[in-house]
Amino acid sequence: MMRSVWVAATAALFCVPAVGCRPNVEQPEEPVQVVEHRVGPCRVVCESWMDPECGNVTHPRFPLYESIDSCVELCAEVDSVWHWGPQEDGSDACVGPWDDYVACLEPLSCEESLAHWGTPPTQEYPCKQQLQDRVSCGSDHPVSAEGEGS
Repeated sequence: MMRSVWVAATAALFCVPAVGCRPNVEQPEEPVQVVEHRVGPCRVVCESWMDPECGNVTHPRFPLYESIDSCVELCAEVDSVWHWGPQEDGSDACVGPWDDYVACLEPLSCEESLAHWGTPPTQEYPCKQQLQDRVSCGSDHPVSAEGEGS
């Protein structure tokens, strides 16, 4: 009888550190809140960047997204750090630079797109000025710790 108690106690000790020995039940994720006017520009950038032939999905500085939609979600979400310059009133300070960047990025040929996504930042590449303007604007209007613009 003593042996069966010890075995049960030992199993219980192994069970707790291994996260409870319960079946994994995934908790439903909260839906991502996106800012609607960001979705279109984010889609252009994500589709260009993640294009399997003309983009740069293997760049080591960027995480790989599961899909273009997941990239768009991250870019367009309320608390995005993609240089939107969110303001306390809910607007974005950097819509103009974003529009200029997208207008430059959209018509690029595959060769130009490859150059845009793969050229080191110290060299010249298509849409470099527009990208720098967008990033500079976002730096001038950082996201606060609460996720709001300052």
